[in-house]
Amino acid sequence: MAKTLSLPRWSKQDSPCALCQCKKHGAASYFDNRYPGAGWLDTLWDFYSWKRWGQRSKCHLFSLSWMSALNVAYDWMHAKYLGSDQYIYGSCMFLLVYHILPGSPQQNLDILWRWMKSYYKKHKPRVRYNSFCKLTMFKRKKDFPKLRGKAAEVKAFGPVLLEMWGQFSSKRDTQHKQIKLLLKKNVKVDQTLASHPTSEYYRLPEGVHEEFVSDCFAVAQIHKQLGEWYSKQENPIRIFNMTAKSHCVLHIALAAEFVHPGLTWCYSGEDFMRVVQVLLQSCVRGNQPFATMNKACKHYNLGSQLRWAKEAKK
Repeated sequence: MAKTLSLPRWSKQDSPCALCQCKKHGAASYFDNRYPGAGWLDTLWDFYSWKRWGQRSKCHLFSLSWMSALNVAYDWMHAKYLGSDQYIYGSCMFLLVYHILPGSPQQNLDILWRWMKSYYKKHKPRVRYNSFCKLTMFKRKKDFPKLRGKAAEVKAFGPVLLEMWGQFSSKRDTQHKQIKLLLKKNVKVDQTLASHPTSEYYRLPEGVHEEFVSDCFAVAQIHKQLGEWYSKQENPIRIFNMTAKSHCVLHIALAAEFVHPGLTWCYSGEDFMRVVQVLLQSCVRGNQPFATMNKACKHYNLGSQLRWAKEAKK
């Protein structure tokens, strides 16, 4: 978005978002996730105000009379699963392994991994982690905890972690109960999308959309509150990091009134990358780089023609 479309870069404090005029700090901070009271909600762009904005993108695409930043959609897969969820789930695992269970971190992780394998055997999820026996799966040397894995693995980990948290966390601790609510709301958000597939819905129905937006804002607000609480203790813990990707999730939720998040996420692009990877690997041996690319393009062209011809006969 920043390099190709010249839209605001997420790391800019004065204008990090393409769809509103939020700031990192102040009354319109994107860390304010109250609904409907967040200040940045009053700064949402509309078509005419963005077109009149002197600092708008000069990309030629936006010179078209009907184009504006409102034609841009954030990606649910990268914003949620490879964004906020990775920090939420990584922080929960960090608490379980380093602060809740009584053994050493590695012993605690081994206990949780055995529990996860039992869960997988019982529920047989379509996507699962094949290995979760190293602390580096969520712990980093200097930065906040962040769960490793592909988007599909992170997405499928939500229900697992919710049940795990209920099993091993304290039933009396206020923050533990708050984390359980966070996980429950987060899983509910995914269940809402799963129960309204893109094959049947191009947008979320009115009543469903209102509840969906409320749940997404609740997840973001609890996420923020937990990060602040743990950072302000006598012995602070650096967990529940919140980035601008959480703000992107809220914009996607608001836009779900008009377009289903599943119609704009990048799973199809990730699948296509795997196809291209296999194709290029088959063309590397015995060829120079440019010859490899030429051969791969020819093979892809031929394969596409064969596939389309087969589908046309149907």
